[in-house]
Amino acid sequence: MKQRAGAPVSLFAELDRDDGSPLYRRAYRRIREMILRGALLPGSRLPSTRSLAGDIAVSRNTVEAAFAHLEADGFITRRVGSGTFVAASLPGLLAGGERGPGRKTSKRPKATLLTRPSGNDALSSRGRIMAVAGPSADADSDATFGVCRPSLDTFPLPLWNRLAARRGRRLGDTLLDECDAAGLGDLRSAIAEYLNAARGVRCSAGQVIVVTSTQQALDLIARVLIDAHDEIMVEEPCYAGATAAFRNAGARLVPVRVDEHGLDVEHGAGISPTARLCYVTPSHQFPLGVTMTLARRLALLAWAERARAWIVEDDYDSEFRYTGHPLAALQGLDEHARVLYVGTFNKVMFPALRLAYLIVPLDLVDPFSNAREWLDGFTAAGMQAVMADFMRRGHFVQHIRRMRAIYHERRDALCAAVERHAGDRVRLGPADGGMHVVGWLPRRTDVTQLRRRVAQRDMYLRDVAVYYASRPPQPGVLLNFASATPAAIDRGVAAVSRLIG
Repeated sequence: MKQRAGAPVSLFAELDRDDGSPLYRRAYRRIREMILRGALLPGSRLPSTRSLAGDIAVSRNTVEAAFAHLEADGFITRRVGSGTFVAASLPGLLAGGERGPGRKTSKRPKATLLTRPSGNDALSSRGRIMAVAGPSADADSDATFGVCRPSLDTFPLPLWNRLAARRGRRLGDTLLDECDAAGLGDLRSAIAEYLNAARGVRCSAGQVIVVTSTQQALDLIARVLIDAHDEIMVEEPCYAGATAAFRNAGARLVPVRVDEHGLDVEHGAGISPTARLCYVTPSHQFPLGVTMTLARRLALLAWAERARAWIVEDDYDSEFRYTGHPLAALQGLDEHARVLYVGTFNKVMFPALRLAYLIVPLDLVDPFSNAREWLDGFTAAGMQAVMADFMRRGHFVQHIRRMRAIYHERRDALCAAVERHAGDRVRLGPADGGMHVVGWLPRRTDVTQLRRRVAQRDMYLRDVAVYYASRPPQPGVLLNFASATPAAIDRGVAAVSRLIG
């Protein structure tokens, strides 16, 4: 008789012992050990990822990652509509049909040569990992507090349309033909000039690689610079898109704690002395919102030079800072060409634009340009041309200045609403910049239940736990203020406060 779903929850009992590896990796090893010992029998059913995540208070992504690796190694099988089961034919010690004492496994029909794989069985090892949905899969783009959503109702659409129409009227062969894989020259020059002036980045137009998104930039970096099993230091907590890009490349992720000063460089160098790369969001750490101090930035650069490692600086929303001036980029402090800088227009402008950029050291320009060409050729030249015009005519800087004022007002509205409606139950994280703030909740809050209830009121809250490899210090959610008016923010906070209880 097969074990019932939910029976093996105790197999996670020893995961709290921190051996320096990510939580999903410890879960993977524990389940594998029980399978090899015969404590989990061939064909027995495992609990769902949602059930396990809730029972052991970790993110569902943590359990999904562990299951993905177990499936890739052949220890479990997943059947759409049926569940997750210990594989009937096991690798390693059980490949010969080893059984637990006194148990028999049911006979199954042998597959024929005509049988075609379906579902996850049809995927490669890398495909099984990539098939796990990210935290944005359940996001409601129109809901209040939707994560990292810019304000679309305040975008200067008539101006943009006029620029697009002007480009369309004088559309030449250069915009109909293939484009340079690294991007349109006009846009690359405009990006370099803007970054030099506004972000303190030191680069030429030739170092700019135009891509469609931050995610594509990270995927390109992973393809060019990372081999399977390389150690990659990431922030703890960390942007899920970054962990996905590096995990998909077969890298071993090493979470490094983040405190009020940013990434703890000394801690990271101690637990991962041979790391190939470090991913950071120094100007506005995602999702916590802290800023990496100058001392930590210099320490990180010194580590990269000593270790001959790379630093990926994700500068996703640094234009929006409400205390003092925007901080200069880490890349501008780099004297040894160890930093790759990633920025995006999709959050500053509008999500459907699909334009972002990657600044690489001079020695990497040709390898990255060639890899970009092999990846998908180039980014559509027409939209690049309109964006270049938008920047060249001064509209981009004006847009940022205007949106900074609007977001500042909405940030203040969020802070005031939380103080007014939930000051005794919600503690806000750093709010000096960006488009969101973390709201820390009472320790006994059931975030899953809270998210379900607020969704019924057309609001979206993302659990901060999805960005942690281990447990977060306490329950928390991301509160995006950029896409909602002050009045909507006040109503939303009041509603969430009532639901917290």
